[in-house]
Amino acid sequence: MRVQSSNPLRLCTDVPVSLPAAMYLFQYAITLPLTAAETDRGHHYMVARASLEDSTSAEGIEPIVNVGIRHEDRDARLTFKRIHLPKGKVTKIMPARARFVNEFCINASTHVVNKLSSPFLKSKLTFELHTRLIDGDRGQDRDTANPFNLSEASTVQRYTVDIASHHGDDIDPSKQTFTTPELAQRVPVSTKGWESTCTPCVTVYKLVKFELKVMGLGRVAKNSVQKAMFNNFVTYHAKLYCWADSWYSQTRDSILAFEAAELDKLSLFWENVYAEGTKERPSIPDAIWALLPGDERERLQAQRGEEAEIEAEAEAETEPIPQQ
Repeated sequence: MRVQSSNPLRLCTDVPVSLPAAMYLFQYAITLPLTAAETDRGHHYMVARASLEDSTSAEGIEPIVNVGIRHEDRDARLTFKRIHLPKGKVTKIMPARARFVNEFCINASTHVVNKLSSPFLKSKLTFELHTRLIDGDRGQDRDTANPFNLSEASTVQRYTVDIASHHGDDIDPSKQTFTTPELAQRVPVSTKGWESTCTPCVTVYKLVKFELKVMGLGRVAKNSVQKAMFNNFVTYHAKLYCWADSWYSQTRDSILAFEAAELDKLSLFWENVYAEGTKERPSIPDAIWALLPGDERERLQAQRGEEAEIEAEAEAETEPIPQQ
């Protein structure tokens, strides 16, 4: 059973948007020799595989909800996960509730929106990531492109992400070769000016909205966020591309099945972590319960031993994402 979401979260808008002056905006453009549909399939595969590989020693991504819903007349995936920060000198002295962030996402293939929230920082932190996949876009107008329909008054810092610049983790797009015939025939991303001639082609546009209302830390955090997001987009889109032989021949349904299987492995990993008693199991906020289809809500309640009326965490850490 699937339900139509009444949540005001918006995937896109036709109305130019003005944002608070204190809000930092970063726009990234990543061009790939793929179609939007292929990139969507590859993204699901990459996220599932990378999440499992990146989660060790009670660090990394903990999946809590992953289910299909109907949203804005589109089929979409609703996910809710907890991201546990890596251990280090800084996180070691941080309060327990500052050592993780929660991520709420609605993925409608070519339109995706993510929101991070922190039970520790509460309303002091605003972090949203909006994604659009545009088929046939070669990224040649990245300096002026406005795929998110921001108002002219909005100050946006624009960056170009070249996946061929990534080297490491046994992933090197500049040297990648493919055994899948359809992929082998495409222009390698190591070829100078490949974006101008490659068919098919898609540009993934990402818009980060960031604000930290902590005296003296806003600008410092802004620079860290900009750099971290750039590195993140280079690394994981390079993996999406280099792993294409593994996902290209699969249908979207088979990839979603693979994703579910990988997430089950992750869930088992975290069940073992909680059995050790070193971490507290996260609750599911009301905003997520409200979006869940009835059968999935019942399954989760039975699994977690929770009643239908679940109170949100005291900080109301997951609020509806405001209109873009």
